[in-house]
Amino acid sequence: MAAREALEQPNFFLGALAVGFGAAVICVIVPCLVASMLFRGGALVHLLGIVFVDQKGVPASRWRVTARNLIAWLPLALVPASMYVLEILPFIAGPVLVLAAVVSLLLPDRGLPDRLAGTWPVPR
Repeated sequence: MAAREALEQPNFFLGALAVGFGAAVICVIVPCLVASMLFRGGALVHLLGIVFVDQKGVPASRWRVTARNLIAWLPLALVPASMYVLEILPFIAGPVLVLAAVVSLLLPDRGLPDRLAGTWPVPR
């Protein structure tokens, strides 16, 4: 019942969506980027025993790992831009997700952010 009322009030719905996005940026994306600059990857990378190396096999620089994380989080940057075109968002997001899934299937050893940033995830 409350969800239906929220959807009937577009300003309330868009405000809640903006607050949720802002919370995700502050609580997830910013700490991830800061950790990549300070620790070359962050807590999850260290917990999983992964290190990012460059093409020579030496640990990738902090800037390269940060660039990799920026590329990985880039699709979320499109969310505020798409707020103005909510009517056509499903027609854009659907094919983009299908394309991302196909690219992931074709490149199983390295993800797209790794290829664009020039990093390789390897066991520690």
